[in-house]
Order: sequence, then structure tokens, then C-alpha cells
Amino acid sequence: MEAFVMTSFRIDYNSITRELLPKGNYEAIIYEAEVRTFSSQNEGILISLVIRDDVEQTSQNMTLNDRLVLVDSALYKFQMVAKAVGLPDDEGWCPVKWCKLSATTSCRLFMQN
Repeated sequence: MEAFVMTSFRIDYNSITRELLPKGNYEAIIYEAEVRTFSSQNEGILISLVIRDDVEQTSQNMTLNDRLVLVDSALYKFQMVAKAVGLPDDEGWCPVKWCKLSATTSCRLFMQN
């Protein structure tokens, strides 16, 4: 039986490359939307966005991820993203169709930390 050897590492706060997105309005593109089952065992959609670099704004090319969980208390996030990307109102959606129509779509974000 092989022994498991864990590699040690040093904590270095200066090497942090991910920063918080400052509060403000941004133009972003959803570049990926994927149906997932999260660790909570709830189904939902993981969306990945990138801050557009063809629009004059701070944090260009910064990437963000968000979880849209299919539970009643969190459906408001689906509604907000659907409105931001221009999906039709008052229409039923399955998660796979929602992903296909939302991915590669531009939207406006307001970040509030």
C-alpha cells in the first residue's frame, strides 16, 4: 500500500490574482452556462461571465461565476439574469434550453459588495 504524501505550501497573500469586482455597473458576456447538481444536491445552472474588454470600463476580462439554484427561494436570480439577457417574459423554460439561449449573451451587471 502506498503512503499518501501531501506537498506542503507557503501562504503568500501577494500571489492572490483574483480580486473582488468593485461596486458598479458593468457590461459582461455569459460565456458558459451549464446545468449542474451542486453539493447541496439541488439542481441549478452554473454561469460563467467575463467583463467585456470592448467596452470602456474597469476590470476588463475579469471572470465571474454564479450559481443559479432551482429552489423557490432563489428563482429570483433566474428572473434577473433572464431579463438582463433579454429572454422572453411569461414563458416556461427548462434549464437546458435556458442555458443554450443565455450562453454567449451580453448583459449588464450591477455589483454590490
